[in-house]
Amino acid sequence: MVGQDEFIIDLMLARGLINEEIMAQAKEKQHEETLDSTLDALYAMKVITDSDVTQLLASEYGMDTYDFEAAKKNIPEEVINKIPAKIARRYEVVPISMNSGLLRIAMADPADIESLDAIRHLMKMDVEGVIASKKQIDWALEFYYGSDEGSVGKFLEDMTEVTVDLTRDNTQDVTSEMEGQEEDDSAPIIRLVSLLIIEAFRTRTSDIHLEPMEKRFRIRYRIDGALNEVESPPKYLQNRILSRV
Repeated sequence: MVGQDEFIIDLMLARGLINEEIMAQAKEKQHEETLDSTLDALYAMKVITDSDVTQLLASEYGMDTYDFEAAKKNIPEEVINKIPAKIARRYEVVPISMNSGLLRIAMADPADIESLDAIRHLMKMDVEGVIASKKQIDWALEFYYGSDEGSVGKFLEDMTEVTVDLTRDNTQDVTSEMEGQEEDDSAPIIRLVSLLIIEAFRTRTSDIHLEPMEKRFRIRYRIDGALNEVESPPKYLQNRILSRV
């Protein structure tokens, strides 16, 4: 967010929060310590804090702020579930409340109108942005959605990067061939099953439904009495997963 960093610095200069002398010191520190930006140098010099920047942007854009630390991890799960993890991470937003059909989401860049419009379109609901610091957004994404590296979706994406000839007419032949492939190490399947259980525990799932179907393998979690389909493994992994449960 180099563009936003420069905008924040311009705002601070315009409002007299920093001067050219401090800027010169910050640029020198950035060069000496090979920091990513002059704004990072200002943070390192303790000239500004995350809270200062959040309040500055809120004042400039006329938006509310949100403090995840003050919220004490109390965002309801039904609110978090309004935005899937993949979309929340892609646009770096976290839903914080839902009232009268309006979903409020915390974001670090209030100028990112395109992300707000995209989320409105994808979620088919009214969305309003509030400002939180980038550090808090990163923390909230990991706390409420889990680590991207440790998610089922990310694991499946890495695990199933195989090349399949899509010109073949009979996809069942492809599935049969892949089902027949034996791997020397069963660790990936064990890890996948573990991730499914961890995700179920995190979402307060009462039971997990593993459902072999004709052309796909469906997994659903029962949450608060309702069955919710989750990102499921490809069909060819079905038997190996079932053998581990």
